[in-house]
Amino acid sequence: MTKQINVTLPETLARRIKSDAANLGIPLHEYGRLAFENFISKPVASRRVIADGATRKTVGRRIKP
Repeated sequence: MTKQINVTLPETLARRIKSDAANLGIPLHEYGRLAFENFISKPVASRRVIADGATRKTVGRRIKP
């Protein structure tokens, strides 16, 4: 089973991602999957350091763990 995750990105970053995926010869959904898997494979302490500068979610429904 697959799930769709919608992500809002700045236009310049989206262009870089699309270009890099094309240069690697992989579809964009595969590029995203690899990026998410790479991030989640890091220890939680490392992910917290990376995510420290991220914009926090302030509205929306709760996500079940």
